[in-house]
Amino acid sequence: MGNFRKGGSLKDFLFDASSDKLNNRRRTSKRCSRSLYRSGLPHVPHGHSVNFHRPVMEAPPPPNESPIGHPIASLIRQRLKQETKPTTTPSGPGFCFFYGTLADPEILQSILKLQDPPVLQKGKIHGFKTRMWGIYPTLVPCDDGEVGGMVYRIGDISQFERLEQYETSSYRWCSCTIELDDGRKIEGGWTFCWAGELDSKDLEDGEFDPDHFQKYFKGSVVGKSPVSEGI
Repeated sequence: MGNFRKGGSLKDFLFDASSDKLNNRRRTSKRCSRSLYRSGLPHVPHGHSVNFHRPVMEAPPPPNESPIGHPIASLIRQRLKQETKPTTTPSGPGFCFFYGTLADPEILQSILKLQDPPVLQKGKIHGFKTRMWGIYPTLVPCDDGEVGGMVYRIGDISQFERLEQYETSSYRWCSCTIELDDGRKIEGGWTFCWAGELDSKDLEDGEFDPDHFQKYFKGSVVGKSPVSEGI
């Protein structure tokens, strides 16, 4: 603080004090400026403020190419396409083995859009067993298994495609050897197998109940009202 000059007025004393205070601020400002220079921080003039918070980093601009077109994305789409690709549809006439709802002539007639009910033959296949997917049976491999059912000759690829649509993607075509009741064997036959994992929790042990299906569910397939249970 400034000294009171002998013989000076109070006004002179206040002026000297104010000058000392201003000089102290200037010296402090210079020292701060030198410190900021050494530290790499910007110099801020006296009377101004600056925000020393870390700046927010903006996300980089999107690439010119859409992420959908990225090579990795293409590989993923290709893999998914391979995994979801349906089993090859039989390309020509052939014998099919039916063991569930399609073993019913009326249902097969409705699915294939036939004018008359088809004539089916009894037969069986080896190397499979049935498991239940809800109320529907499905085939899974089994070395010593044997499954009985009905056999019918499919005439063209459009009929194979109608059968696929009925069975949905939960089933896939499998080749099989069909043995008719009279002992004849048909090589290169076709049947529907389970398309999912063999140890899927969706599958249960059990047997298909054709009477229950015909009574309560068949009507929705062939266009008839199901029989209501008596009260």
